[in-house]
Amino acid sequence: MAARVLRSFRAGAAEPVPLGLAEARARIRSLLFDRRVLLVLDNVADPAQVDGLLPVRGGCALLLTSRCPVPHTDRPLRLDPLPPADGLTLLRAVAGDRRVDAEPEAAAAVVALCEGLPLALLTAAGRLAECPHWTMARLARLLGDEGHRLAETGLRPRLTASYHRLGPAAPLFRRLGGAPTGPVTPELAAALADAPTEEAARALDRLVAAQLAEPAGPGRYRIGDLVRLYAAELDAADPPAGAHRVRPTPDCPPGNPGPGG
Repeated sequence: MAARVLRSFRAGAAEPVPLGLAEARARIRSLLFDRRVLLVLDNVADPAQVDGLLPVRGGCALLLTSRCPVPHTDRPLRLDPLPPADGLTLLRAVAGDRRVDAEPEAAAAVVALCEGLPLALLTAAGRLAECPHWTMARLARLLGDEGHRLAETGLRPRLTASYHRLGPAAPLFRRLGGAPTGPVTPELAAALADAPTEEAARALDRLVAAQLAEPAGPGRYRIGDLVRLYAAELDAADPPAGAHRVRPTPDCPPGNPGPGG
């Protein structure tokens, strides 16, 4: 990440970017020294990526987004999904007012199926830009098909990165793909994973830290439908010993919703 930050400062410069991480960080600190700069870094995968980027003195600050906890941040803020009205505003910004106004119910369905997640909405709306002959209803139908929804929202790489940080909580997460819709309790998670209740509770807390679950009250956790779909994919690929599962085959491959619109 340090090299990418340095390239953004050196855009158009002939001087090569250093290969060493320590040298890249030192050059960034030198460039920022005695300047007032807000450095915005999106999708930080590891807290170590941002260590040593800012000079010790000066008026610089970092604004980070991350799916993992970043220690030593002054003001951590957990972001909620966009409310429906804000989700529609984002959809309008990408797809255009005309397409949203022409099919308001379908547009609302797209926002709901993307669960108000900005990345999912931007990716899904981008499909309309790529396919100007599509209607909003066609996109809503595609997202409504569980065999296509993850592919059309672009969330799988981000969810995979979070999953790989779960450690011992990973097996329980996979079992949650079969959980019924509604809040998940440690008792339900323990039954699904065949694990002690306290162990399940600790695993659910790890899911919260990895942005794969949300607290929903004392002893209750909310797992979004898109996250459940991803967990179900993993569980189908790695079923419990002795289990026999058949993965459903979609009628058409992701990205090809078939005729209609």
